[in-house]
Amino acid sequence: MLSDYKVASVDFATKVLGFQQDDRSVHALAFGKNGEERITGSFLIGADGADSRVRQSAGILYEGLTYPELFLVIGTTFPFEEHIPNLSPVNYVSDPDEWCVLLKTDESWRVLVPTEVGADREKLLSDSFIGSRLKRIVPEAEGSQVLHRSLYHVHQRVAETYRIGRRVVLAGDAAHINNPLGGMGMNGGIHDAINLGEKLVEIIRRGGAPDKLLDLYERQRRGICIRFVQEHTKANKALMEASEREQQRERQENLMRAAKSPAEAKAFLMRNSMIDCVRDSYRIK
Repeated sequence: MLSDYKVASVDFATKVLGFQQDDRSVHALAFGKNGEERITGSFLIGADGADSRVRQSAGILYEGLTYPELFLVIGTTFPFEEHIPNLSPVNYVSDPDEWCVLLKTDESWRVLVPTEVGADREKLLSDSFIGSRLKRIVPEAEGSQVLHRSLYHVHQRVAETYRIGRRVVLAGDAAHINNPLGGMGMNGGIHDAINLGEKLVEIIRRGGAPDKLLDLYERQRRGICIRFVQEHTKANKALMEASEREQQRERQENLMRAAKSPAEAKAFLMRNSMIDCVRDSYRIK
């Protein structure tokens, strides 16, 4: 656990309000349980989510788009695995009439479905509407226990820069967000952390040049995010939403063909697991 590491601490009650930096350090103004405090360090990593105060306080644009429809997430104890043969822990269900995502957690199933643009939020969160959506997946699921329900907007956005001055850097959702189909946002954030961690070790322990290494971090991570993650997640959403039966059939045939070929199957997995894009990022110099 993080608490076992004496060099780090986590305080969820503290919020960054802004920061100043010079050639040698960063001074962050924060507000927590003891009021305002000034925290000084060598670097500030803005990994504080899509609503990043670090990014906002620096006036960095979060360029991209927000999809007009809302996504509905339902947590339920209904045992889908007992009603749908060969169900996996992670399932992307594409159908000409409707698509959905089924994700298994330790205690429940998480169901994600799109909603109509402009629909009433109260109606979308009602027991009757949620029951009707679960029924469309498995008729017996109507009326099952609902643990949680929520609506959220889906975005495709990338910060105009990952670097703010000499000693402030963005990573994870603070730097980029995308629709969740494929899990590429979370994985991309992990890749940011690994890449940036390597750069900071080089700077702090080996005397590497901060400007050179942090510029390289931005080139490697922002470039890959725009060229691969953003475009790939947009394509995933378009494929899931495809309503033409011929288009659906062609996609299924392509997947089945790839599954039968060891070479094609490996290429598919390397691409969609984002291993290829990580390797491509390190080729950027």
